[in-house]
Amino acid sequence: MRRIILRCIPGKRALMITIVSMFFLIPISASLSLAQQSPIAIISAPDTALTNQTVTFDASQSHDPNGTILNYTWDFGDGTTGYGKVVNHSYTRPGNYTITLTILDNENLSNSTSKQIEVKSDSDGDGWSDEEESRYGTDPYNASSYPEDTDGDHLPDIEDDDDDNDGLNDTVEKLIETDPKIKNEFVNLSIDGKEIFLVDKDNDGVYDVFYDPTANLTTSTSLVDINKYLIDCDGDGKPDYTYNATSNTLNRIQRFTEIPWPIVIEVLVAIIIVVAIGYLYKKGRF
Repeated sequence: MRRIILRCIPGKRALMITIVSMFFLIPISASLSLAQQSPIAIISAPDTALTNQTVTFDASQSHDPNGTILNYTWDFGDGTTGYGKVVNHSYTRPGNYTITLTILDNENLSNSTSKQIEVKSDSDGDGWSDEEESRYGTDPYNASSYPEDTDGDHLPDIEDDDDDNDGLNDTVEKLIETDPKIKNEFVNLSIDGKEIFLVDKDNDGVYDVFYDPTANLTTSTSLVDINKYLIDCDGDGKPDYTYNATSNTLNRIQRFTEIPWPIVIEVLVAIIIVVAIGYLYKKGRF
């Protein structure tokens, strides 16, 4: 019988294997070194920035397969360096820079990785590059002159289909007569497979408008009970559905078929005339 004993050697990446023979009582020992692995460096940072803008460089995703990272060193590509897992830096001049991150672990093993960043000039510090301001017709040297951007997504309103970022594009908002620069509450529903909208035009908590983009139809809704609405879906002035805002459900209104009275009257008149003619014929008056 033999026993195999595995022991890790403290402070070293090595494994001691001891084979003990029960018959010969002679321990046989051997050591097997484990492969050392370098840490893996990963940079998280934007691809572009503006001059004098604070940029965050993050190495939090860096890791060491079998050790601990002790040191993070940054080379920002402009002659300056920084230290730490997460650092901030700003560039004073426009240009393309190469950022290099070097990490060192507890086994004195290191690894490096690099990333490119393009820095654009922002002369007035308003958050828009000089190139963008020239393109959109604002003054790149006047901090109070910059492209109008209602929702702050850095896409000027003149190019943004949804200025207020409320989910309704500007074309729809103009059709239903809401302000494209003010957010409106709405609910998106489906009738017979078609997308429709109920919109709160004045933000008073009540849905005022029904809009069918397929038919390009807009009608007014009626609030008949707490969170219950009547909806005219075809523009004939009569409600076709009820909407329960609490359960977010639509229900078709079942109506009896209306009697076409003009046609009925015409038929009755025709019958009376035929009967009268028949009667007069029998009396010999024809």
